[in-house]
This record gives sequence, C-alpha cells and structure tokens, in this order.
Amino acid sequence: ILNGVVDIYLSQNQIQLSSAAGDAALWLNEQLVELKKKLESSEQALYDYKRGNSILSVSLDDQSNMFRAEIQQLTVSLTQAKARRQQILSRYRLLDQVKAGPSGSLPAKELLESAVLQQLRVELLAVTKELESLKGEGKGENHPQVSAAQGRKDATGEALKREVKNVQAAMKKELVAVNAEIGGLEELAQNAHERALNVNELEIEFKRLARTRDTNERLLSLVTERAKESDLERMLRVNNLRVIDRPVLPTRPVSPRLSLNLAAGAMGGLLLGFLFAFGREQLDRTLSSPDDIHTILHEPFLGLLPRHHQEKKEKGRNLRRGQKQTGDSEVEDALELVVHASSKSQLAEAARRIRTNIVFSSPDRPPRSLLITSASAGDGKTTVATWVATTIAQSGESVVLIDCDMRRPRLHRVFQLPNQLGVSSLLVSPEKMNDALVKSPVKNLTLLPSGPLPPNPSELFHSVAFQELLVTLTERFDRVIIDSPPLAPVTDSAVIAAHVDGVLMVTWAKKTQKELARRALASLHDVGANILGVVLNAVDLRDARYGQRYDYYSYYGSTYGESESQDPPTKTL
Repeated sequence: ILNGVVDIYLSQNQIQLSSAAGDAALWLNEQLVELKKKLESSEQALYDYKRGNSILSVSLDDQSNMFRAEIQQLTVSLTQAKARRQQILSRYRLLDQVKAGPSGSLPAKELLESAVLQQLRVELLAVTKELESLKGEGKGENHPQVSAAQGRKDATGEALKREVKNVQAAMKKELVAVNAEIGGLEELAQNAHERALNVNELEIEFKRLARTRDTNERLLSLVTERAKESDLERMLRVNNLRVIDRPVLPTRPVSPRLSLNLAAGAMGGLLLGFLFAFGREQLDRTLSSPDDIHTILHEPFLGLLPRHHQEKKEKGRNLRRGQKQTGDSEVEDALELVVHASSKSQLAEAARRIRTNIVFSSPDRPPRSLLITSASAGDGKTTVATWVATTIAQSGESVVLIDCDMRRPRLHRVFQLPNQLGVSSLLVSPEKMNDALVKSPVKNLTLLPSGPLPPNPSELFHSVAFQELLVTLTERFDRVIIDSPPLAPVTDSAVIAAHVDGVLMVTWAKKTQKELARRALASLHDVGANILGVVLNAVDLRDARYGQRYDYYSYYGSTYGESESQDPPTKTL
C-alpha cells in the first residue's frame, strides 16, 4: 500500500509540475508583449526630453562640472576683491589721521610707493632739525635765520598735507573701482548659480526617465529568461521528487523507547531537584543550621533548642494531675518554665547540653558572669536565659538571673513578681539589695527584676555603680546570668558585654538574618567582649539537615511525652 501511495504521489507531482510550467510559460509570454511596449514607450520619452532640452548623452555631468568650477573661480575673485577693498579703506583711514610736522608720521607703504612723499618727509625732518639747532644756539623767534627756517618748515608741512590729500583722492578712485569690480563679480556668481540650478533641475527629470527605461529593460530581460526556462521544463517533464528508501515491514516498535524515556525522566528529575535545592539554599538569607554558625558567623556552636511541640502539653498535663516540682511550688503555665516543669523533655535535655558547653568552653576558668543577648527582638533570648539559669541552678550552684532589658523587661511577668525594686533601684540605693533579690520557684535560682525603667539605660550601664553591682553579685552567687536587650536596635548589650566574663548570643532558626547576626557579633568584638558561642533556637529536629546527631532528642521526648505523630499545630519559641 505504501509503495502504491508513493508511486501515485510521484506521478501526480510530475503532472502538476508540467501543468504549472505550461501555465507559467503562457503567462510569461503575455507579460513579454506588455514589457516590450513599456520599454519602447520609456525610451521614446527619454529621447523626446533630451531633444526638447538640447541635452547630449554626456553633457549634463560636463555642464555641472563647468558651472561648479566657474562658481568656485568667481567666489575666489570676489573674496580677493573684498580683501583689497578692505585694505584700501584701512590705508585711507590711516592717511586721514596724518598730521604734517616734525613729529608727523606716514605709513611705510605710502613712503615707499610715493617718491614725492618720501622727499617731502626728508625735507621736513631736515628743516625741523635746523630749527632746533638754531634755537639751541640761543637765537630767538624773531631772529632772521629762525624765521626763515620756520617759514620753510611750514611750507614743507603744507606741501606734505597736499600730497597726502592727493594720495587719498587716488585711493577714493581706486575704492570706487574695486566696488564696481565686486558688484560685477557678485552678478556673475549669481548668474552662474542660477544656471547650475537649472541644469540640476533638468538632471532630476532626466535621471527619472532614465531609471524608468532601465527598470523596464531589466524586467524584460528577466521575464524573457524565465519564459525560456518554463518552456524547457514543460518539454523535459522533470520530477523534483525521488524515493530515497522503499518502505519495509517493521519488526519492532519504533516509539516509545521505554528505557530511554525512563532514564531521561530520572536524570531530569534529579537535575531539577538539585537545582531547586541549590536555588533554595542560595536564596535563604537566614541562619538555619549549626553549620551556618561555623561557616557564616565563625563562632563556636554551643547547641540548639528544639521547636516547642509536646513539652507544653506535657507540662500542662502534670499540672492538671496536681504534680509538685522541686521546691514544692506549683509552676506557672509559662513557656520560660518548661525546663523546670518538664525536666525530662527535649527542651530540658537541650538546655542542659548548652549548660555543659558553656562550662567547658573555658575549663580552667568557667565564666562566673554570663550575658545572654540576641541580634534582633523575638529571637527567644529571655526564654534561653531562663532555661540556662534553671539548668545551672538544678546542678546545685547558686544562680542569680538579672533582667537588664530596660526597654521591655519580661522576667517579672514570667515569674509573676512585682517590679518596684530591681537593677535601676540598686544603682541608686545599693542597701536595698536584700529587698530587690527574690527567690524563684526553682531551687538555687534568685531573680533580680529590672526595676523602674530609666530614661537613659545606656548611660546607666556605663556607670561605676553598675560595675560595682556586678562585682557584688558575682561574690555573692556562683553564677550571674544577665538577660539584655537585642543588639541591633540599641547598644545596651554591647555596653554590658564589656563588664562580664562571657557572652552567649541566641539566634532563631530560619528567621534571624545572616547579615544582622554578623553586625551584632561585630559590635561585641568592637568592645572586646568574650563571645562564648551561639545558640540556635526553635529548630525543627525532624528536618533532615540536622543529621542523626539529634535523633535521640526525638526518641527521648517521645518516651516521656506524647507521640510525635500526635503533636498539635506547631508553636515556636
């Protein structure tokens, strides 16, 4: 069937080509007659125009060149005549200013060209010199010789003036002649310019007729050639198609190629997945993993705190059952007290890990005073400060937790304490130390609220009274934990950092900006603070990027709490 279709297609194509060639030849022959008439008409029009305007075949270009040369020569002559007129005017004005006398002067050009002027000038100079000599001998104005010399001088001066006037009159005549010459040259130039424009106008119409004649001639030649080719194609009966390969019976399917398509799909999926992961990583401007702490901030990583899931539910369940914690005091339903309420939860284990890293960050001399801050507000620094202070207190050391956030203090609300006395009060009245320190529900943990908010917190922390307060608390307690404002908006934390043994910065996973964290650490380095490391807060341990190192947290938390599959909607720290 396919071979029959091919043969019929070849035959039909040849018939169509022959028919098309015959139709084309017929149409082209008709066009030849019309084109011959147009060519003859255009040639006759060009001949009539040349004859009517007395134009030779090569005369237009020659006439244009002749007029161009004539105009150029007239322009040069006219310029020279105008320059000569200006020169004559200058000489005339200069001679008009000449005064005869001993000091009179004439242009050098006039002296050289006029022998009479030159002789009169010499005589005038001689008689002037003679008169000066007689006067120098002491002879008066009425002396005969002086009178005679004066008379000769006056006569010579008058003669010189008359000769100058004669030269000026000659120059006037020459000026008239030059003006007449300039007028004639300008008239000749105008006539030549008009004749050149007339030739250009004739040339425009001539070239238009010549282009029409040339176009018709080219069309006639092209159509004649195509008509001959069409006649040859009709006689030769040439087919422009040929069979490259005859169809054969297929033994296997040509498409689809299942294995190749699967391999290409798999490779394409892997490539797109890699590109998506790489692009997402490059576009992420936040700190999201412990590796970011090392590679971007270049600071030690002290640990991470998992995202808060079932810990608050477990704490609430213990409270509903009436359980009592260490110290026989009922724990408030606050997020900052989760480590105390659920000592075996994920958060408690993570907080104890951070406590261990802080202690062993400097084994020979563990930090007695510790400042806990963050780059921006909302990173959980107050929560982390409470957890770290709780875990250290649970280890048996006496701890004081100080609220130095004079902008937005929170510790007194967390522990539901009054805020009438605190840090700001002790800086003014140190004797109220015992009244300001408050015991917390956590054993060995003492609280020092912020107290009344001052108008200038930064200057307050610069004072000597604050430094003395830190020294007093360090001597009284084993550990001093300070909760301070974020570093980005205010400088309070940087001021306090210069007076403590170590600084711990808190970052929020997938929220804290990398550049903001770098600037915060730079402000700490500027004051010479001892940065112990960075804590990564609100980490989702189910994320694969945190590796198998933290799988134990999930297992441990599920053992003492509810199943991970039964978690409520996520609530971050």
